[in-house]
Amino acid sequence: MYFMSSVLLSFLKLAVARMLRGLGAILLLEGPPGGGKTSFAKEIAKQLGGTCFYYAGAPDKERDRR
Repeated sequence: MYFMSSVLLSFLKLAVARMLRGLGAILLLEGPPGGGKTSFAKEIAKQLGGTCFYYAGAPDKERDRR
C-alpha cells in the first residue's frame, strides 16, 4: 500500500473533483527508478475506481500493466 503525503492527497482530491465535474485529470510522473511512481499511479487509480495504464519511455518496457 502506498501512503500519500498531504500534498499528494490534495492532488488526489483535486483529480476526483475534476472527474466528478466531467473535466478529467492527467498525471505525468517523472523521476528515477524505484521512486514509487508506479505505486502512486496504481493507488490513485484504485481510489478513483479506475485502471492504471503504464507506459515506460524505453521501447523494451512498453506494455500495459494492470
